[in-house]
Amino acid sequence: MKVPPGQAGQKCRCPRCNAEVLTPAVPVQDKASAAAPSPARSAKPGPVPPVASQAFAAAAAEPRTPAAASPRVPTAPSKGSSRGLDTKSAKPAPSSPHTEFGFECWLCRTRLYARLEQIGQEVICPDCHSKTIVKPPKKPPKPPDPIDEDDGGFRLSELVDRLPAVYGSSPAVHGGGTSAPLSGPPKPAASPKPAASPKPGGRMDLVGEQARQTIAKAQAEADEVERAKPQLPERPFFTGLTSFLLDSDAASRWLILTLLLHATATLFAWTVDLSRGAGIAQMGALGMTLAASFFALVFAGTAAASCLAILQDTSNGCDKIENWPGMQFTDWMLDVFYIINALLASALPGLFLGGVWMCLGGKVWSAFFGGAFSAIALFPVFLTSMVAEGSCFSVASPAVWGTLQTDRRLWGKFYLLSAGLGIALLLLAGMIAGGGFLVRGLCSALAVAAIMIYFRLLGRLAWTIAASPSR
Repeated sequence: MKVPPGQAGQKCRCPRCNAEVLTPAVPVQDKASAAAPSPARSAKPGPVPPVASQAFAAAAAEPRTPAAASPRVPTAPSKGSSRGLDTKSAKPAPSSPHTEFGFECWLCRTRLYARLEQIGQEVICPDCHSKTIVKPPKKPPKPPDPIDEDDGGFRLSELVDRLPAVYGSSPAVHGGGTSAPLSGPPKPAASPKPAASPKPGGRMDLVGEQARQTIAKAQAEADEVERAKPQLPERPFFTGLTSFLLDSDAASRWLILTLLLHATATLFAWTVDLSRGAGIAQMGALGMTLAASFFALVFAGTAAASCLAILQDTSNGCDKIENWPGMQFTDWMLDVFYIINALLASALPGLFLGGVWMCLGGKVWSAFFGGAFSAIALFPVFLTSMVAEGSCFSVASPAVWGTLQTDRRLWGKFYLLSAGLGIALLLLAGMIAGGGFLVRGLCSALAVAAIMIYFRLLGRLAWTIAASPSR
């Protein structure tokens, strides 16, 4: 063991066997040397010299007896001793400076120590009592390269390639026709010389050629994007008008809407039949009414979101509808208000005028027919205005209302075709209301297809107007 000189004559505990050992007193020569610091011994406690540490290690390796714990009287230091130790009684130290080395227990990672002669043997861990084979110590890491103190720890970085300097000869920029580098460090001004025209094949020609290649590449990319855009058919109101229904996604939406419409119509028909009875039949009619109302609400929301997707994708030039509403209704719930608000806003003027005519002595159905005609005339204009402005409350878009004058021919074709679809829907609605179960299902499928084709036709109208040369 080793202790500072100030603990001479005190008891210390051995870290290996926990036995108390009395520290021997420091000899007079060591006290004098401790009072006067020297290169061999300083006032601060420092590491024991190699010879002394080896002697202590050899002494610690010997079997300990009770007599070894008794205090020893130090003798006068000999010429070859250090700190008053008797080197004659100690075993000769090995030549290697690394007498002991540390390693970890393989089980509990306790720090253990062994000597070089114990390499290959087994030692017992004092914590987990497991046996660990002593392996040779690892080689000490290579010391870093010494840094010269004069340079302050700073070094030059590795050499890098610099961009070549490009010289221009524009008199307006450099004045006097002198050439100056466009990049790189400034150079001292030289005597003015007459400006010389750039030689063919020089750096300026190379830069110009690269600029022309870049412009040509950008133009080619723009042409490629223009060619990739879908082209408007020659007959947009007829060519491919119903082909989107053959797609798997569109067919699945068609089937879902058909089932919802059929269930709604069937439940309402059963409600009418049950309402004619008495007692329990009236309660059944009330339940059927609630169920029919629920299916009608689901059908209206799903149909509105699907029809808006048809309108938007078709107006953007897509032959196949890709943005169908998904199962997460919160993602498209607000899109339903485009159809609902447009339908209500377009029917209000006709309902108002029909109601006034009915109050003046007209027929009871005046308000109904007035709202129907008003919705047929204003619904497409209001809906396209909302889509163009991106708001379900903007029913008067100047860009859309202006096309009623500039593209009145296209609007005339659309109203003519939509009138035919409207008549077909009225006939199908009558058959759904008075037909049987199978007839009601077939007519429901045809009615859903007619509604989807109507919004496809409105999308083709918007695409045609946007692609006209006047835009």
